[in-house]
Amino acid sequence: MATPAVARRKLAAWAAAFAGTVVLDGVWAAYIRALAVSSHTAVLWSAATILVGGAVVRLYTKDGWLLVPAALGAGVGTALIQAYG
Repeated sequence: MATPAVARRKLAAWAAAFAGTVVLDGVWAAYIRALAVSSHTAVLWSAATILVGGAVVRLYTKDGWLLVPAALGAGVGTALIQAYG
């Protein structure tokens, strides 16, 4: 059985993967919107997409199970963008 410290680290990693892909979805949506309006703004959002996406990828390459909260976060991010974006 895992110690409480290990369990907290795993929970924190799951939360980070979930939240990271929610944020990534928002950044991606902003990038797509910026493409239609301003190439200068799109350049910045493009860079942000790589930075946020890279951070999330680093999380789940250490633990393949983190793809689960990452996928859930992507779904929630898309739903939030559609509802409020």
